[in-house]
Amino acid sequence: MSTILSTRLALAAALTLFGSSVTAAALDTNSASNGLTAIFSTSFAGGLPLCGPSSPSYCSFFGGLPSAGQIAAVSISPNPTGLTTNTPAAILGAGAGSFLNLTSDGITSTLAGGTVTFGNGSITIVPAATTIGVTNAGMVFDAAAQVAAVNPNGTSEFLVNLSPALAVDFSTLAGGAVTSCAGPACAALGTLSLDMVRYRLFVEWDPTFTNFNSTFIGQTGNNAMVYANLNTIPVPAAVWLMGSALGLLGLARRKVAA
Repeated sequence: MSTILSTRLALAAALTLFGSSVTAAALDTNSASNGLTAIFSTSFAGGLPLCGPSSPSYCSFFGGLPSAGQIAAVSISPNPTGLTTNTPAAILGAGAGSFLNLTSDGITSTLAGGTVTFGNGSITIVPAATTIGVTNAGMVFDAAAQVAAVNPNGTSEFLVNLSPALAVDFSTLAGGAVTSCAGPACAALGTLSLDMVRYRLFVEWDPTFTNFNSTFIGQTGNNAMVYANLNTIPVPAAVWLMGSALGLLGLARRKVAA
């Protein structure tokens, strides 16, 4: 335990010295791995299965997780959808771009809101044979600061439950974000909502705690779920030139080991 604490403190000191903690981290709009990856709808695929011994640790947080077959009831194309620098449609007061207000000192990580705009594409509700064309759909995180510990492997897990208040506001599908609709479920668009009351954001930091890869799962009040990849831009070469900061970390580890 003392080894881990000493290592974290040394890294935090190095990051403070070199100012490499990140605010309003821009998500990579050029990455093919970023964007919306899945939607689970209780309206078209039934309720969530119960958690079992092999379920991930966060299953109980959501009260169940859909299976791959249930998620397939709603398909997304392209998948992932990609991210853009536009303003999310139909969200009052939303800012432009795709970013997370995420910082870390190597000991804790803090999330204080963010805006994500997804690329253009289509959402197909398979059981209802309905395809919806979507442009500039997006989501806005509640701005209240959320804090998660940095694990020894450099990851942070945010489990945020603001129910019945919104934790993440999602574009209204009935207006603004929808460009076309074909199929019998089109008439129900006005009643469909992907506004989320709880979410899990799992973050994998790079060694400088400047950039990250992250996965997002959000849950609505009626147990629909939204999945997305939200990764930052590639690490600039200049960041890796700050070798002295990482050198301090290596020195601290060697001293503790000795």
